[in-house]
Amino acid sequence: MELKEARPAEVCERIAQCPDPEVGILLKFLYLTGCRISEAIAVKYPKDTNSPRGPCGKDLTLTSYKDTTIALVSLRTGKKGGRPRIVPLAVEFEPWAEPILEAFEKAGSDPVFPIPRQTAFRVARQLFEGLGYGIEPYRREKPIPRHLKPFGLHAIRHMRATELMEYYGFSIEDLALYLGWELRFGASVARRYLHLQWQRYVDLLLKPPPPWRGMLTAENPSVRMDQPSTTKEVEV
Repeated sequence: MELKEARPAEVCERIAQCPDPEVGILLKFLYLTGCRISEAIAVKYPKDTNSPRGPCGKDLTLTSYKDTTIALVSLRTGKKGGRPRIVPLAVEFEPWAEPILEAFEKAGSDPVFPIPRQTAFRVARQLFEGLGYGIEPYRREKPIPRHLKPFGLHAIRHMRATELMEYYGFSIEDLALYLGWELRFGASVARRYLHLQWQRYVDLLLKPPPPWRGMLTAENPSVRMDQPSTTKEVEV
C-alpha cells in the first residue's frame, strides 16, 4: 500500500476515534508523555526483549503550580535498569489529560494499561493504516534516500517531540528530560533532583494545545496548512 506522510491533525483525529477504548487512552498517554510503549504497558509477552514497566494508578500525583493543576506521572524506562523520570501534564490546558487521570484513578494500585504491546501494535497498525512517517537520508553500505515507514507507536513519540520543540519551544535539554534521554554529562547528579526537573520547562506547557491537534473538522478545513513537520531526526 502506498503511504502518505502523516500530519498531526490526522493522527490525533484517528487516536480520538480509536474503536478500542482501552487502547485509545493508551495512545493518548503515549502522545502526551512521549513515552516508549515499554514504559506504558504492564504485560510481558514471551518474545519481549525489554521488561515492560507500565505505571500503576498511584504513579500519578496532582500538584498546584502557579494557580493551575499539574499531573506528575512517574515513568520507568524498559531499558537501562528502569531509569525513572517524571512527566508533567498541564491538566487545565490539555483536553486529553482528563481520560488519562480517570484511568489512573480507576487503576488504584494496579497497572493502568494491563495489555501486551502486541495488542497495542495490532490496533495501531489498523488505526494508522495508509499513514507513514519520514526517515531522513542516511548511509550504511550505500546512501539511503529519504523514505516513509508505516506510522506506528514509536512514530507517536517522534511527533510529540517535534510538537514540543516547534510549538511549545522546548530546548534539546528540556526534551531530554521530558523524553528520558540520557544526559551525557552530570547524569548521576541530575537524578538527585528528579523531583524538581519538570519545573525547568513546565511553564512552556501552560497554554492550549496547538490548533492542529484535535481540530480537524469541517468547520476548520484549513487546519492542515500550518502544521509542523511530523518528525525530526533526533535520538529517541
